[in-house]
Amino acid sequence: MKNNKIKTLVKLARKKAKEDIQTGLVANLKEATVKLGHGSKKLDKKIEKGAKILAKKIAKDLVIDGAALLNEHNVNEAATKAKATEKKEAAKAKPAKAEAAEVTAS
Repeated sequence: MKNNKIKTLVKLARKKAKEDIQTGLVANLKEATVKLGHGSKKLDKKIEKGAKILAKKIAKDLVIDGAALLNEHNVNEAATKAKATEKKEAAKAKPAKAEAAEVTAS
């Protein structure tokens, strides 16, 4: 189970890296074409296609530490659970405070 979780986290990290690389390439290349001259839809389409292919190649070669990702994921998961329990406790405490306020007001 742990190995499957690591593989899933690595896959998600690689996918996120690919998307980040692609958006960065597209933004920089479009900015460069605007500076150099007149851009076109055809050129924008080629830029996006080329960026997608290049981002895929780069992301494939990335080395991602699965153990560190799993560790980070567990820490984030624990923090999320702690926040959820705090919210539940706060929601339970609100009605008790409202009842106490009614008793003192009477």
